[in-house]
Amino acid sequence: PSLCTFSNNTLKIEICGPEQEHFTIIDVPGIFRVSSPPFINDADVDLVRNMVEFYIQNNWMIILAFNPSILPVYALFSHRDMLSNVDITTRAILKMAEKADPSSMRTIGVLTKPDLVTEVASRKAMKDLVLGKEKQLQLGYCVLKNCSADDAQSTVVQRLAQEQTFFGRSE
Repeated sequence: PSLCTFSNNTLKIEICGPEQEHFTIIDVPGIFRVSSPPFINDADVDLVRNMVEFYIQNNWMIILAFNPSILPVYALFSHRDMLSNVDITTRAILKMAEKADPSSMRTIGVLTKPDLVTEVASRKAMKDLVLGKEKQLQLGYCVLKNCSADDAQSTVVQRLAQEQTFFGRSE
């Protein structure tokens, strides 16, 4: 039998106390549909999918559905696998979230790597999605831009200024 690269252990942060509401954050691995031996095998694929399904079925959980923005945004919600360059695994979380939360009252879309979107049409599609002109989620979408290796030597103030400039663009 092959060994799993992943385990069913989670990163869990709990905040509780006599004067506050109980709050828990549980971080599970991102899902993927296919194995890539020797690093990820079929048992890993099943384990991670089962973990995600277990947690998102709980009606008290808020689902943070992370998706890289570098995919064509329209492909995130397409029910057809029509483009060979679209990574179908990243859409899986949105399909799973829609099944567990049909009214989207518990789902927040998180688009990552917006700085890597180069095509004007893709940037417009991402903006339309975030502004609720396309597939709407009751809790909306967030756009997350992390530092790149090029930002390693910059200060926090410089990075904040770059972020302000990036997100201040109208395109």
